[in-house]
Amino acid sequence: MSEIKITLSRRKLLFGLICSILFVVLGIQFILKPERYISFVFRNIDFIRIAGFASLIFFGLCSIYILLKAFDKKPGLIIS
Repeated sequence: MSEIKITLSRRKLLFGLICSILFVVLGIQFILKPERYISFVFRNIDFIRIAGFASLIFFGLCSIYILLKAFDKKPGLIIS
């Protein structure tokens, strides 16, 4: 039986990188100016700031992972 190798899509990686960078920028905005994002649902400035830190950490790590995968030459999926 032969192996099927599926490569990673550069277009999808680029789209994911752009989206994660946008979320990092939004997280920075939540941290620096949380009073601008007070709404009917989210009235607590501390909650908005915590959401900003969570966004910064999670999507920052996602963008690093995507950058590492973009320059990786291994196939994305191997079916044997």
